Amino acid sequence: MEKYFEESLQYYNPKASMREENAKTLIPESHELHVGPSACARRLSIGAYQHHDEDRITNLYITEDDIVSGSYEDIIPDAVEELLELLEKKPRVIIIFVTCIDDLLGTDHEALLILLKQRFSEIRFITCHIDPLVMDRSIKPGMKMLQQLYSVLDKSELREKCINLIGNKFLLSNKSEFRNIMNSVGWELKEMNACKTFDEFNEMGKSSLNVVVDPVAKYAAEQMERALNIPLRLTYNSYDLDIIEENYKKIFKAIAEKMPKLSDYRKSTVKKISETVGYLKNIPIVIDNGAVSRSIPLARALDKYGFNVKLVFDGTIIFSDVEDLEWLKENRPDIKIADGRNFNIMNMKNNLGDCLCIGFSCGYTLGAKHIVERLPSCFAFGYYGVELLMELMIHAYNMVVDYEKIRERSEAWKYEPIK
Repeated sequence: MEKYFEESLQYYNPKASMREENAKTLIPESHELHVGPSACARRLSIGAYQHHDEDRITNLYITEDDIVSGSYEDIIPDAVEELLELLEKKPRVIIIFVTCIDDLLGTDHEALLILLKQRFSEIRFITCHIDPLVMDRSIKPGMKMLQQLYSVLDKSELREKCINLIGNKFLLSNKSEFRNIMNSVGWELKEMNACKTFDEFNEMGKSSLNVVVDPVAKYAAEQMERALNIPLRLTYNSYDLDIIEENYKKIFKAIAEKMPKLSDYRKSTVKKISETVGYLKNIPIVIDNGAVSRSIPLARALDKYGFNVKLVFDGTIIFSDVEDLEWLKENRPDIKIADGRNFNIMNMKNNLGDCLCIGFSCGYTLGAKHIVERLPSCFAFGYYGVELLMELMIHAYNMVVDYEKIRERSEAWKYEPIK
């Protein structure tokens, strides 16, 4: 794919205060064993304590002697045995995470998994890479990791009237119309993060359709289609009302059900958009991909509604967003796309004056007064997602950000999620 930005030293904003609520996709009744040098585990251990995950995560430190002697793979089974003796409850799944050093060692993961399954037959094992060195590959670590998590599902010949949401980091909001619409025609929505037990999670293998709501989950859904015979539909979460309606049409066509009328939902959302456009009084809008996974399509949608979009921070243009990027370049060249990772970003001056930033990173860089720090810790699919964004933009417009309080919240490791 075309590279839209020059390679450079990368800058990461000091936004630890904006750490997200634990947004990992988790297999219930699982335990994570992270294998790597102690230096690699520092950040992980701190994050585990921040997220209250210390009981779910164990580190296996490998030394230079382990690497040089070639005993790296041999110590893992013994470590698993010791781990099982220490845990109060035996996990149903153990996820072995390895770091980028594993690429240099050339671990035979298939052989390792076979050995582990022979030795611990009652437990399922998968391996996942935490490897920033391969971020430029077509199948990125996050995509492969998600595929591995769903690979533990059993194949079933039974097909239930259920739809799996694939790719949402957070639970679907109870206020989203999506669940009510699907329930009204007799279909149930299933999500990994909503499952309390492994058996409940394993029931997702009986669903009739996978709805892919984020591009990072496309690879996982494709592998599930091959392995579990569950068809998929690409319905990436969008803030464009036309695309939202098209997504619903795709889903209802796939399940062969008559789609209920959505006109009332759309009218309500159009009204909310119109009110917000008027309320913000043409204030310049800046977006970064730290707040939303697809900042380019969001910029196009907001521009379409009449918002004064001026700048987008996004250095990782993914395959699903190329069409929107090319449209903006051709039709709205005044909307600038900046590489938010480039170290020169800190030299950027705020020539926009008073602006509203969707995302803490761009707001911090520009010294903006009004910031939608992050989107809520819920998955707001469909029309409700657009209305929620409008509410957050109005709230940000009415408030002046206090950076000192943000730093204090960071130092205290305190975080109050938005409901």
